[in-house]
Amino acid sequence: MSPRPWISGVRDRLRAAPRYAVDAALAALVLFAVSLPWIFPEHGGDRLSWQGWLLGAATAVPLVWRRRAPFATAWAVSAATPAMAVLHAPPPHVMYGGFVALYTLAVLGRPWQRRLMLSCSRTSAGTTWCTPCGWSRPATRCWLRR
Repeated sequence: MSPRPWISGVRDRLRAAPRYAVDAALAALVLFAVSLPWIFPEHGGDRLSWQGWLLGAATAVPLVWRRRAPFATAWAVSAATPAMAVLHAPPPHVMYGGFVALYTLAVLGRPWQRRLMLSCSRTSAGTTWCTPCGWSRPATRCWLRR
C-alpha cells in the first residue's frame, strides 16, 4: 500500500528543507507545547513563573542541535526535565522535549549511548514520578505510598 500523495509530498519537502530550519521549527513547537500551562493555567492552579518558562525553554532549545549532537542534546534535555518535575514549574504532564531527544538518540546515537540513556531515563522517570508529597501534585499519588 503506497502512502497518501499529500504525506509523501510533505515528507519530501521536509527532507529537502535545511536541517536546522526543521529542527528549529520542532524546538519552537515543543516550546509552545511546554508553554501551554502558562497560557491556559489549570483551574485553581498557579500560573507559570518565569523560572518555569526558562526550564521549559531548557527542554526545547537544545533540540535545535539534536542531529549534530544527539547524545549531548539528550543529556541537556534530561537535566532540565526532572527540575521541571520537582519544582512543578510547569507541571510536566507530557515531557515533549524528552520524547524528541530520546527518539533522536535512538535513531542517531551509538549503541552504548542508547543503553546509557535508556537506563538513566528509566531511573529518572521513576524518581520524578515518586517524589515526596511536598513536591508532587495533590491529585497524584505515588504507587509506593498506597
